[in-house]
Amino acid sequence: MIPVVVITVSNLTVVRSEGLLGIYSGLKHYLLGTVVSQSVHYYFYQVFKNKVEAIEAADKKRGQEDGSVRMFS
Repeated sequence: MIPVVVITVSNLTVVRSEGLLGIYSGLKHYLLGTVVSQSVHYYFYQVFKNKVEAIEAADKKRGQEDGSVRMFS
């Protein structure tokens, strides 16, 4: 219960000193950082996925498949 009261008191302090929009003052920077981070993550995921699929296609072409369940469809 104490953390909820502290958060509420700090929110009221921000609202009193900076106004209602003060609560959202860091939201733009947070969202920008999240978008950049997720974009980099997705890019490297696609690079890795494409490399794995290329290796599997080459193995299949040479007849070297091991019959195991594949990670990617």
